[in-house]
Amino acid sequence: MTEVRFYHLTKKTLEQALPDLLERVLNLGKKAVIKVSDEDALKVMSKHLWVCRRNGFLPHGIENDNHPEHDPLWLTAKDDNPIGADTLILTMGAESSKMEEFGIVCEMLNGQNNNEVKSARERWKTYKEKGYDLTYWQQSEKGSWEKKA
Repeated sequence: MTEVRFYHLTKKTLEQALPDLLERVLNLGKKAVIKVSDEDALKVMSKHLWVCRRNGFLPHGIENDNHPEHDPLWLTAKDDNPIGADTLILTMGAESSKMEEFGIVCEMLNGQNNNEVKSARERWKTYKEKGYDLTYWQQSEKGSWEKKA
């Protein structure tokens, strides 16, 4: 069964927190699909992932890349997984109808956006009814992740 992790952003923005999470995925030798809300957000996030690190970048592919199978990270606004990733990261309120194809699904929710938080609570209830293994993570005062009961 898919494990669903909710990451509640309260101290850092998505742009600040996502690169750290992606580095963890890469350090574990895993691949991840990052789903954003729409095509405009896709372009902005792709640029961000190329420049977000002082000592490098986060290698990723997007639609129309010639060899997605070589990319450890795939950025999309669709429900696709051309890299065979085991991890799905949903951002900006994006949802997926293909969650069962992944071992881990991470929902990144903006704690400053009441609509996102409300929608995430509804999805939590739905996922619980479907029997997903759920965990909730919230940022500490320093911005690190703490697992909550």
